[in-house]
Amino acid sequence: MGILFFKAKAKINLNLHLLPELSDKGYYPVKFLNSQLDIYDRVRIAINDKKKINLSLLCENKAMNSPVFKIEEGENIAYRVAELIKNEYGIKSGIDIEIKKNIPIKAGLGGGSCDAAAVINGMDKLFSLNLSISQKIKLAEKLGMDICYCVVGGLCLVGGIGNIILPLPYPIPKIENILLVLPTDEKPSTAWAYSIVKKENIGKNLDKLQGIIAGILTRDIGLICENIWNDFEEPVSEHYPAVRDIINGLKQMGACAATVAGSGLTVFGIFKDRDKMLNAERSLKAHGFKCIKTSIN
Repeated sequence: MGILFFKAKAKINLNLHLLPELSDKGYYPVKFLNSQLDIYDRVRIAINDKKKINLSLLCENKAMNSPVFKIEEGENIAYRVAELIKNEYGIKSGIDIEIKKNIPIKAGLGGGSCDAAAVINGMDKLFSLNLSISQKIKLAEKLGMDICYCVVGGLCLVGGIGNIILPLPYPIPKIENILLVLPTDEKPSTAWAYSIVKKENIGKNLDKLQGIIAGILTRDIGLICENIWNDFEEPVSEHYPAVRDIINGLKQMGACAATVAGSGLTVFGIFKDRDKMLNAERSLKAHGFKCIKTSIN
């Protein structure tokens, strides 16, 4: 009986630009530069003979609220993508999905999306579907745009409404000292984040995209940091001042760059000096914030 194991890695938007042309789905077209963090959920996918989809979730990360938590199966995106593939490809066998969560949920890090992507890639292998990347992306589009990137992974340019994925043919340099900081507030939804964006304030810093690519090509961490950008930072910070305070605090404590992850509310800071990152972590924890140390490899 087939069993597969995956490290479903968190995604990070190093450059996130919204273009001021609202789509018919209510989203702005995007230009992202995405990579993956060295923090991941552990996903186990196995065929069962009961014809059902069984999902179990366990929280491993102390920075999350509870060691065990419940999400209704119909609401879980990994379950829904398994259901979609079974229906689309007439699969009669059942699937067991076990997810050990390390990535904080609803944090702008693609925690649910990377799990769903692992299910797409896993079921493709288990049932010998031989899906192309474009077929996987078409499946992903039906449930969430971040899944489109996650089925590909690595260093990618992302366009359209998140469904155009272009892998870049060069590696990103290792960025070792990244601190994720989780505010105590919870963002309402990604749709809410799009709804608060002011059209006149977005898509004005696309030069940062070329700048960060130049930094990656020359393996210049300083140039990468200078060109970190996220169009969601300003509107999200206006509604959640704690986000702005964390960003400013990280910079004051030595981060060479800091902004929101995805549409928030998690903030990430990049440090050249590990000791400064550790001092920032201690300070922020003393103020009640949950922190996670990670890297881009």
